[in-house]
Parts: sequence; C-alpha cells; structure tokens
Amino acid sequence: MLSTTLATGCGWIDKAAAKDTKVVVYSAGPATSVAIDGGEAVELGAGKFQSFAVGPGTHELVFDGSRKVSVTLEAFDRWVVPAAADQCFFSIDVSSSHYSADGKNRLGGPDITKRQQQSEPFKFPPQHYLTEKELPAEVSSGTLLYMLRSLPCDELDRLEAGLDGSPTSEPAPPADPTLARLVEFSAAIGCDAPEGVAKAWCVAAGAWTHVDDAKLPLPDTGKSYVGLRVEIPADGELASVLDGAKLSLLAIRPEAAAGFGTLSGVNPENDDERQELDAAMASVRAVFTGDAKAVELRDGIGAYVDTLPASAATSLTATERGWTIGDGEAELRAAGPLVVALEHDGAGNLALSFHLPR
Repeated sequence: MLSTTLATGCGWIDKAAAKDTKVVVYSAGPATSVAIDGGEAVELGAGKFQSFAVGPGTHELVFDGSRKVSVTLEAFDRWVVPAAADQCFFSIDVSSSHYSADGKNRLGGPDITKRQQQSEPFKFPPQHYLTEKELPAEVSSGTLLYMLRSLPCDELDRLEAGLDGSPTSEPAPPADPTLARLVEFSAAIGCDAPEGVAKAWCVAAGAWTHVDDAKLPLPDTGKSYVGLRVEIPADGELASVLDGAKLSLLAIRPEAAAGFGTLSGVNPENDDERQELDAAMASVRAVFTGDAKAVELRDGIGAYVDTLPASAATSLTATERGWTIGDGEAELRAAGPLVVALEHDGAGNLALSFHLPR
C-alpha cells in the first residue's frame, strides 16, 4: 500500500511546503504592521489582509512593534494569526451570492455569519477562502462557501445592525473609465493578497490606481528592459487575462531633458526563436516566484534586446509622473523596481506591461 504521508527532506516537497505553508494576517484597526521572524515590518491598511508563505516550523510575529505571537505550522498548514487580542473575525456566506442552483450564476447578496473573537492563532477554517479568485468555478447544489474577513468589533456591530450596509459592497467606481477598468483588473487577479507573478501585475496597475508621488527618472545612458504585457479589454471578464501574457521589450535613450523610447513585442519566425521567447518569459516569471534573481536571456534574443536603445527613435514627453511615448497612446511610470507602461486605443481597450532592467 502506498503511504500518503509527505515527509520533508525530499527536494520538491520541501520547496512546495515552503511556498504553501502560510500565515494569514488581517489588519486590526486603521493600520497594522507585522514583522515575521525578525524580518522587515509590512503595513496593512484598514480592512486589508495578507497571506505570508513562511514554511513549516515555529514562527514569531510581532504586531505594531509590541504584540508578539508564536505559531507552529506543519507542512501545507494555513493559520490565521490575530493582530490584536480579541480581534473580531466573521465569515461572508457567498453560497447564494456567487452561485445559483446550478452552481454558476451570481444571485442575491452575501450574508455575515460565524462571528468570532480570537486572541490566539487558529487554523484557517474549512470551506473558507481569502479572495474571489480562489473560489471554485462551479459547486454542487447545497455546498456552503465562505470568505473570512476581519473588522474592528464596533464597526462589525454597526454592520450587523444594518447601519452601514454590507461590508462586501463595492465602492463607487472611479469617474475615469481607464482607472475604473484597472481597479476591476486588480480585483479580478486577487490584488488584495497577490502571490507569485500576480504581485508584479498588481504593482504595475498600482502605478495608476494608487496615489504616489514617485516619478519615473530617465536612465543616465541608453537602457533596455524586459517584461510581460497583457491586454485588458474594455468589456468582459478579467480573471483569465494573465493567461495571455506576452513578452514586452522597452528601450529608453536619454537626450538632453528628455529622450527617445520604444515599446514592442517579439514575433518569432521559427521554432528556435519561439523557444527563446518562451524561455525569456519563463525567466521573467521566475524572478517573481523567487526562483531567480534576474532575467536571463539566451544569446539570440539577448543580442537583439541590447540593440534597442540605440535604435529608439520615438520622442518621450514628460508627464506629471512619467513619460509618454510618441503621440501619448502609451505612458511610462515607475512602480517600485519596475518600469510599467499603459497603452490605450481610445475605445476603452488597454494594455498593461511591466519591465525589469536588462
């Protein structure tokens, strides 16, 4: 008989366990900071939460520089660690709001249920999910599914009393349709708790959806960048948009107070070029899954990318936070370590790309 017990010490099991053994932290007030195992503190705004991959073992979490909580996890566990004593948690029943009798259509509104106060770590409840992206596409009739959330207890009291409406009601969309679509895109790909390469897309969209004074500086000399690009249609679902990501190449050549740029893709002409393209995209993704520290390109495509700065011939024009290329259909901005680009066609269709320096 085959044993179903997973033992650490096997390379692929250890790697999977390190990635999928997690603690989940919910903000306990206007803002909550958490540092795990002596690492850098991460701040969560009001109503926010984040999942952290920590691996099996005992871990210490320090909240707001003072409250210390230890939790011991086995491989592939997921535990919630309260950020404050007597923190209020509740479940949102999405069984009727997200699934009809045939398990596909969204009907009705979600209900608040299973309220609890916790001071000590507890295992993430069964049949509960963090984000809508995690929800199954279809369920059997009668299946109960929930989203786990946390709010300050007094706010939850008011919500349950019906004074403020449902905690899952969406804010009014931004008046700018481009910004509104990017907000929808961010929600669809799970930017409330992003993982893997989705983090890069959330950071890229955040260059427009979040208030930030960061302005994209031009490099001192010609520079090329490699990344990924997705098309965001004006209408339709967005959860699968990332599946259509393609390689994106950016080059900037400064001159005087501005310079020149080029933003392009690559159309492979044969199987060898297609393999180089696939390898380049895999290398970009590997940076964001923690499997690589930098993008590596094979000789053929690498040599081509290195020629792009010298051939960049489209003028750059300064904007409040970045630069437009040519007639303004594409804007470049900074987003953390990334250079991101947003293209629009005037009909509501967008293309978003992020780039790492070559």
